[in-house]
Amino acid sequence: MNQFLTSHANSSIVLAPLASLNFELFQQNVIYCFKRDPSTLSRLLDLIQDLRLLPQVLHTKVDDFPFAIELASLASRREVFNLEKWLNEQIQQYRAPFIKCCLEFLSDKVVQAPMNADKAVPLSIEIVSIFLRVLHSNIGFHFFSLLFFSLFFFFFFFF
Repeated sequence: MNQFLTSHANSSIVLAPLASLNFELFQQNVIYCFKRDPSTLSRLLDLIQDLRLLPQVLHTKVDDFPFAIELASLASRREVFNLEKWLNEQIQQYRAPFIKCCLEFLSDKVVQAPMNADKAVPLSIEIVSIFLRVLHSNIGFHFFSLLFFSLFFFFFFFF
C-alpha cells in the first residue's frame, strides 16, 4: 500500500475503494508513511485531496496530532483548508493535549527549524499568525504573553 501512497500513477484508482472499505487502515498507512518520511507530506496531501478525504484524515487520535497539524498547516498554506476554524474545533474538543501539540509544533517549526533545515515543509508567517491568534483566544493571557515574547525574542535575535 505504501508504494501507492508515495508515488504511483494509479494511486487514486487503487486507494479510493480501499479507503471506502477500510478507512482506518488507509489513515494508519498515511500516518505511517509520513512518520517514516516527513518529506512525503506534500504528495500525501495531493492524494488525500484527490480522494476528497481531508476532513476525515484530519480526525485523528491524540497520538497522531503532530501529523494532523502538519497536514492541516500545509493544506492551509495551499489555501484549500480553513486552519483557524479547524484549530478552534480541535482545541474545543481535546483541550490541553491538542494545545500542547500545537505549542510543540510551533517550537519545532519556528524555533528549531533554522537548525534542522532538512525537516518537513517550513511554515509561512501567515500560518504562524493563525496559530498564535487561535492560541491567544483559547488560552490565558499570561501564558500566551510568555509564548509571544519568547517567539519575538527568537525572531529578533536570529533573523
